[in-house]
Amino acid sequence: MTDFRDTLGFRLVQLGRAAGNEYTARVEKLGLRPQHVRLLTVVQGAGHASQAEVAGELGVTPSFVVGLADDLERLGALNRERDPRDRRRQVLVLTAAGKRLLRDATRAATELDRELARELTPGALTELRESLDAVRVSLARLGHIADVEMTADR
Repeated sequence: MTDFRDTLGFRLVQLGRAAGNEYTARVEKLGLRPQHVRLLTVVQGAGHASQAEVAGELGVTPSFVVGLADDLERLGALNRERDPRDRRRQVLVLTAAGKRLLRDATRAATELDRELARELTPGALTELRESLDAVRVSLARLGHIADVEMTADR
């Protein structure tokens, strides 16, 4: 019988937790949590977005986004502005400070990636990414995650 610690699920959970904790520690030095980085990423990609749109994209409640946006507004990372197309609606817009924070958080993720992949050859890293994409598809089929790309368009 296989030791459960040898299962793929267990290993993914343990490695994901450890990598997530390390990334969290790095972005906390910037005054951010990973959820802040996700919000900044969504707003940057949209140019501007309402809190409800961001909540839908992140799969969280609008009230959760309000709290994150309040934090980021205090940091000077984003502003709430009237939507020029519909003055009744407010949208979130990144500031120059927000763009810098997002760039710094992305740099932290890239540096962590480099450290995590230090023992892998370029071919092994490509194979790992492809394997993780296959696991993502399997999880989507099971209904545990949305069937969306994990990577940014390149």
